[in-house]
Amino acid sequence: MLRRAVLVVAVLLASAGPVVAATDGTGALAELRIAAARGDGTAQFELGRRHETGDGLRRDASLAVFWYTRAAAQGDAQAHLALGRIYAATDRAQAVAHFRAAAEAGLAAAQSALGVFYYSGEGVARDRVRAVELFRVAAAAGNAQGQHNLAMALMAGDGVARDVAAAARWYRRAADQGLSPALYALARLRAAGTGVTRDPARAMALMRQAARAGFAPAQMRLADWLANGFAGPADPVQGLAWLKRAATAAHVLAQVALGLAFERGDGVGRDYVQAARWYRRAAAAGDARARLNLGALHMLGRGVERNPERAAALFRAAADQGLALAQFDLGALYLQGIGVERDLARAAYWWRRAAAQDYGPARRQLPGLEKMMNAAERARAARP
Repeated sequence: MLRRAVLVVAVLLASAGPVVAATDGTGALAELRIAAARGDGTAQFELGRRHETGDGLRRDASLAVFWYTRAAAQGDAQAHLALGRIYAATDRAQAVAHFRAAAEAGLAAAQSALGVFYYSGEGVARDRVRAVELFRVAAAAGNAQGQHNLAMALMAGDGVARDVAAAARWYRRAADQGLSPALYALARLRAAGTGVTRDPARAMALMRQAARAGFAPAQMRLADWLANGFAGPADPVQGLAWLKRAATAAHVLAQVALGLAFERGDGVGRDYVQAARWYRRAAAAGDARARLNLGALHMLGRGVERNPERAAALFRAAADQGLALAQFDLGALYLQGIGVERDLARAAYWWRRAAAQDYGPARRQLPGLEKMMNAAERARAARP
């Protein structure tokens, strides 16, 4: 690794593209820039890596892509892998092309990544058999993500015959490399005795390992296990601590659960302000239950300003997402004219949607509401 110092080196060559300024007392970085400008693919990849990570150079995504692209044009497999990773979120077709080039060069990480695109059908025609083939090649080469992906496919039986025992073996191999999602998955199998001998103590140890590595779903599950005494005495204090860590890590279900804990005073002092805070974060991420719960706080003025109109808007957002309880509550607002103009047709429309999901209160109260309606209202209730 090139040493860092305090001298600023700027090299400008007409054929080299954008100027790179960095610190390197030995001049080695300047030599790297010259080599890259003269067409050295390894140097071009290294400049791309440094700009992507901020290692000795200012972080600059566009410059990273610039140098990676030059290196990839010379067949550098690692540059193709880096470009595939960068394009994965914005241009899936480009990502697939780069992952394929790196996979054909034998990079296991690229084989696993390309398999994911074949599995999902994003950027390439869906082919789960081909995806599993790629996962197997990557897994056999020791790639932890490939092992995990192969295990998931084996568990689902999609693209390959379902084989829970084999899935457990591949999860174990990935978990042995410390891959957090694999630790989490293997812990759940151990807890249930699926594909492996049931072992709650071992399950708890694996879940702790994944949680300590910062994997938010594991933190959420560990919180539940601790609070409910899975594999030992209940420890609600530690459970709440892990729930907070998961919520802080933006795990939406943990945010909703933490909001509920504060709203109900479950294991923590009742605090409607904190409840609203966590519901708000989960609602912003699109969670329907959080939107409903936050709306209820606005309706009652608990922890937030009482605002029936805001409550109705939140109920509507949750109802549009298909949450039966929100559909029923929104219908009740229309029936009573709270936060919205009274409208029996709209009330019936939402109660019908809730009843279609076999929501009991809607099924029981809908006939009485329909008796209150005239023919025009009944007709309007049938329309979205």
